[in-house]
Amino acid sequence: MLTASGSNFRDPPVNFYRAVQSKEPTALAQTVALTFMGTRADKWPKDRLTGIAAFFWQVGFKSTAEWKEEIVFFDPGKATNAPAAVFPDGTPATLSRIRSARGVRRLADHTQKSWFARNIVNRVWSWLLGRALYRNPTTSGRTTSRQSGTIGAAGTGVHRQRYDLKQVFRLILKSKTYQLPASKVQRSKLRSISLSTRTQAGSGSAD
Repeated sequence: MLTASGSNFRDPPVNFYRAVQSKEPTALAQTVALTFMGTRADKWPKDRLTGIAAFFWQVGFKSTAEWKEEIVFFDPGKATNAPAAVFPDGTPATLSRIRSARGVRRLADHTQKSWFARNIVNRVWSWLLGRALYRNPTTSGRTTSRQSGTIGAAGTGVHRQRYDLKQVFRLILKSKTYQLPASKVQRSKLRSISLSTRTQAGSGSAD
């Protein structure tokens, strides 16, 4: 989706960029951070946000003679005034002045395990239990050490399963925490979180 280019009529993934209210690189970076990384980049330090925005500096838009058609493409001409690209963890990135789509792909690959995996686990947890591990399921926030360990371990599992959402649902649905009675979940407010599975009575094997 992030490396898509072409007509919004023939290449549906490009509509992700078109849906952003502003076409400025900073706005694109903020939308990508919120959607895929689960963090509000508008609250980042300016230099950090600029470093992420550099990955989207060459994203261009142009209209055609066709009604409401718009072409999304990577414009190498915009590379001349692009700032230095920096990954979210502060690691500098070297981008090609010819194919910035490769740079966007590198950003996606770089953030998959550390950001996207944790983000999707947090969102699915919120959908199923009505309470996110982070305060807001669409933004990363403070967690207890137990929550951080849980979401980190689950995120690692998601990465190993090649981001198969069925595996995410299966992991949470079979967990002891999900199978607690509603009254206990309400009283505990999910302070005690466990992704280990219940043991079937008399079988001695994991469910």
